[in-house]
Amino acid sequence: MERKKLFIDVDNTLANTMQNWVEVARAEYGIKQKFEDFFDYDIKLVTGLPYELVTLLFKKVWSKNEEISIIDSAVPSIVKRLGERYSINIMTSSVASDEEIMRWLARNGIEYERLVHIKKQLEKLELDGDIFIDDNIDVAKGLAAKGKLVFLISQPWNRSADSGIGNVNVVKSWKEIEMALVPNAEFGSVLRKDRSKIALK
Repeated sequence: MERKKLFIDVDNTLANTMQNWVEVARAEYGIKQKFEDFFDYDIKLVTGLPYELVTLLFKKVWSKNEEISIIDSAVPSIVKRLGERYSINIMTSSVASDEEIMRWLARNGIEYERLVHIKKQLEKLELDGDIFIDDNIDVAKGLAAKGKLVFLISQPWNRSADSGIGNVNVVKSWKEIEMALVPNAEFGSVLRKDRSKIALK
């Protein structure tokens, strides 16, 4: 039986790139915002910086990818266990090169079968996956509308989703994702009273 395909985003789902971006932007361009102030995915809207500069700073962050921390120290072991049940695919529209991303993934011990590098975020809606993990609320909504199982990693720019948006499962940690996708008696119920039921189709 063919395993279901699990697609995992990179920036701010696996790698803490936004935290590094904020540090660089505050140091070099004097922005006042802190990480928690980014209420929207559109960085220009929050900071006023032009998109070209935003992109340039992300390239600078990725050029020093050894300084990018992992979002959760438990991620490598969780992804490894998920890989026993699902086909693990890494997806990204990052400005980073494939080499920079693969180097970061290897350094952090994240095992996967395929890296898919697309140009635009919404191209994720066309990927041949069954389950998706991301931090972009528009991507999450679009995938859920297509009947995909979606986990949205809670971040300041998607906090509007905390109250629930359709079939999107908002999670605050990777452990919650493992609890939902890897049945295990020790985890108990994976459902919260304020969250829609998670269904594996």
